[in-house]
Amino acid sequence: MAVPEFQTFLLPLLAATGDGQEHRLRDLIPSLADTLNLTDEDRAQRLSSGAQSVAENRVYLAGTYLRKAGLLSSPARGVVVITTLCSIIRSTSRGPSIKTIFFSIWPTLRSLSRTNSRKSTTTTSKMAARSRSDETRVLPTRPPT
Repeated sequence: MAVPEFQTFLLPLLAATGDGQEHRLRDLIPSLADTLNLTDEDRAQRLSSGAQSVAENRVYLAGTYLRKAGLLSSPARGVVVITTLCSIIRSTSRGPSIKTIFFSIWPTLRSLSRTNSRKSTTTTSKMAARSRSDETRVLPTRPPT
């Protein structure tokens, strides 16, 4: 079995932080791997850069998306705690389902997507304009040495 996509880590990460205490993401990785029944080979799988394991990467990515959605907060680097918003969502249902989580964060995700899309479009437009101006600029020639 391969390490699942980061989305698979969303609910286990919320469940692991559901006690309202601060948790280091690094410390949660083994228990999340156990929850998802990752094999030793899965846990040992590294990113192509070799910088970290694929499982670590997926946990950190899940944490990033949950923070951006307002369901986790980060009082310190690498530390997460469940937010009041997420506590309310959890208390109004019989435990969070992916649909509940998804629909609660949908507006946030859409705004993030729009923001990233605008930044990408703006950056692309600026690069294209710069490229056109570079094409029309006459570069000075240096005298031969």
